[in-house]
Amino acid sequence: MGEALPVIAKQGYNGGYFLMDGVGKYQNTLSKEQLECLEKLAVSCAAEDKETILSIIHEFEPYCEKLT
Repeated sequence: MGEALPVIAKQGYNGGYFLMDGVGKYQNTLSKEQLECLEKLAVSCAAEDKETILSIIHEFEPYCEKLT
């Protein structure tokens, strides 16, 4: 299974498919297992630690659903 990246299409001269600004080929991401582990920890930890864990999830896996 390939890695999903946010791609945009531009029409016309010099058009084509491009990565969105701020996204690189070697962007740090979490594996599914790492994400699931952090989500489990966030549910059971103190509020301050939960905030830190959620910030890690947000920084390294911006396309995942947020915990509610």
